[in-house]
Amino acid sequence: MFNPKKMIPPLAAGALALTGCGGDESGSAGSGGSGGSDLEDALSAWCMNLAGCFPNSPYYQPTGFCISYHLNYYCLDESITPECEAAAISYFTCSAGLECADFYAPDECDDEGAAAEAACPCP
Repeated sequence: MFNPKKMIPPLAAGALALTGCGGDESGSAGSGGSGGSDLEDALSAWCMNLAGCFPNSPYYQPTGFCISYHLNYYCLDESITPECEAAAISYFTCSAGLECADFYAPDECDDEGAAAEAACPCP
């Protein structure tokens, strides 16, 4: 199941009120999907955005770990279809620009998230 919003830790809501958004270090991960560096770039931007929103979360820092973890979690590190890769890139690119508070509410990336979930079934 492809649903990145459900990965946001429940305790992060309190951190949002106290810390706001910021940046993070960059990193790299192993090859994912069909070797897609575009997918890793989009996922990297998403991870850096979430690391700034949730600075104490182990899921988003360091960026290299975040990329590897989420490629595996969403089965994007396996052989994926071009449609799945494009849908995942679209979602991660869109949500990389969200404000921190938008991760808890319906937002302008929900359509991209639904398309990625439909295109990227994960057993």
